[in-house]
Amino acid sequence: MVNELTLFLAAGVLAAGMSAIIDNGVLQTPFTHFDAVTSVQLLGFMLFCAIIGIHPVILISSLTPLILTLDPNPNLLAVTYLFAWNLGTCSSPLSGTNLVFQGRYNIPSWKAAIWSWPYVIVMYLIAAIWLQLVANLFP
Repeated sequence: MVNELTLFLAAGVLAAGMSAIIDNGVLQTPFTHFDAVTSVQLLGFMLFCAIIGIHPVILISSLTPLILTLDPNPNLLAVTYLFAWNLGTCSSPLSGTNLVFQGRYNIPSWKAAIWSWPYVIVMYLIAAIWLQLVANLFP
């Protein structure tokens, strides 16, 4: 429980730092608006970061200050984050789920993550369609 608490506290500190950097104009978002295409690109970026070992909590807390400057659709942003959390935790070799498999069944965590990648690819395509629907149905 201490490790999870430390992770969430660190994510909060990182988010506060990102907000301060954005407020001072040091860092600006590369996007001009937040729509379905932007959300699919954000999801792809978050999945890539998860695969290389960055936890979705850290990504969400650090990217939110950048995204909020665009006045995003809250439904679209929430669904994007849910997909990122789901697909990020199963595709990352450093996620708790894959580490449990490693400890319990003596399966290397990288191997369990690679086994999940076909699921992640298919679900990413489904997520892209779903995000387009959310953007059109809940403007």
